Amino acid sequence: MTDFAAYNATTHPIIRKEDDYNSILDHAFEKSASYILRKNGSYYEIINGSTGKISYGGSGNVGGATGTVFADVIQACINANYSEGIMLFLKPETYYVTKTIFLRGRILMQGAGMGATELYLNNDVNDNMFEWDTANDTEYFTQIQDMELDGNNANNATNGKALCIPTAAGKRLSDLHIFRLYVHHFREVAVEVDYGWGVMLDNNIIEFNTGMGGDLAGNSMRITNNRFLENYYGAQISGGNNIISNNMFYRSDRHGLVILGAAYGNTITGNQILENSQEHANWYDGLWLSNSNNTTVVGNAFDGGSQERYGLKLDATAVKCVVIGNGFKNGSYGTDYYLDNGTNTVIDHNAT
Repeated sequence: MTDFAAYNATTHPIIRKEDDYNSILDHAFEKSASYILRKNGSYYEIINGSTGKISYGGSGNVGGATGTVFADVIQACINANYSEGIMLFLKPETYYVTKTIFLRGRILMQGAGMGATELYLNNDVNDNMFEWDTANDTEYFTQIQDMELDGNNANNATNGKALCIPTAAGKRLSDLHIFRLYVHHFREVAVEVDYGWGVMLDNNIIEFNTGMGGDLAGNSMRITNNRFLENYYGAQISGGNNIISNNMFYRSDRHGLVILGAAYGNTITGNQILENSQEHANWYDGLWLSNSNNTTVVGNAFDGGSQERYGLKLDATAVKCVVIGNGFKNGSYGTDYYLDNGTNTVIDHNAT
């Protein structure tokens, strides 16, 4: 008598075991990607987008990656493929991060959206979620988008950043693009770039972090359309020729936005800088220009509420800054909306 199950399994590839069938569905119906990461029971699996087969992790620890450890599985995929450039799609799921994931260049890591794909820093990790290894040469074109990063700061008492991009001996990760992330509850700085070129931070929600929302140093950066809500500082930015536009800096513990570190040629436009200095009344400012040269501040909305010292403060180290066409409401704790101690400042046509 013919064994039809065996016959079909060997001669008719459309009828497969359940895992292969699910892989085919992933390949057929997910958005186009080099690799697709999913949770299958207690195992993390990365599916090859071309073959539909498991390439990393799973119950067989494919690719040398321990299938029960999310960071190991994703790290194996990055390390093996970054040089060619890949897109890694993370299916909707909560993924528990138990150790730091090290980024490389030419990686696009994309989730299914805020609230759908979540990376959660496990209890007592006390380390960064993502980091760039300075042992590498300068690398380019890393992109992370469409997911939620939860720092779980209630259970990580000492350390923890969402993204940490350090530099060493002239090496750096350039053209880092961070889009549509929800980054919250990290113990330290949410997004830290020691020195970058061409960094783009766009359309993110960065809130409720014990440290700064952003500590960003570099040139030709674009910090646009973000919401920095209720962080220690909203953001601290240094370097030159950066555009800081259409962001909200709201109810920070201390300053809303700080420009410092021999900064030059920066443009700050169309932002809402609102009700900062929540930690102490009359101690901190909405926007503080410290050691800032040729900075243009135009078309921003300032509302100091009842806490801010000044809506805008220029230190003596601020040189040739232009402040035009801004709106000030409840500008400071005292009577002045802004304090200009700078040199050769142009201040004109502001509404108070």
